This record gives sequence, structure tokens and C-alpha cells, in this order.
Amino acid sequence: MVPGQPVIERGAYHWIRHPSYLAAILMMLGMGLALANWISLIALGIVPLGIYAYRIHVEEKALVETLGQPYRDYMTRTKRLIPFLL
Repeated sequence: MVPGQPVIERGAYHWIRHPSYLAAILMMLGMGLALANWISLIALGIVPLGIYAYRIHVEEKALVETLGQPYRDYMTRTKRLIPFLL
């Protein structure tokens, strides 16, 4: 991150702040469901969700420290992972 870099708000970033993380979580959940047992669903769905939740927390803290108010404003207009919900 470079101080003064713009906050991107086009495309998927218009609706959510972490579209690639959402895609990865959905892909892992899909793989867990495709394997058709609850252990794989937990291992490939729930565990990565916790890991990404921590990563998002750390990343957003760094973005606020680096980009400041423009990123805070962006955070108030968008959701983290699920448009209109979360």
C-alpha cells in the first residue's frame, strides 16, 4: 500500500470491499459440498471463513492507517463480503 493511493470503487468493489475473498470462500464451500461429507464441509468451508475473517480484520486496519479518511468513507458505503448484509 502506498500513501495517497486511490480507493477503488468500480466493478465489484462498488458493492463489497473484498470480492476476491468472497469468491475464494464460495469456492471452498462448493468443494466441501461436492465432497459430500460434513468433515470436508467444515475443513473447506468453516475453517477458511475464520481465516479470511481474521485476514480481513488485519487488512482493513492497515488500509485505514495507510489511506485514512477516504477508506473510512468507503467502509461506510460498502459491506465487507455480502452486498446489503455483511
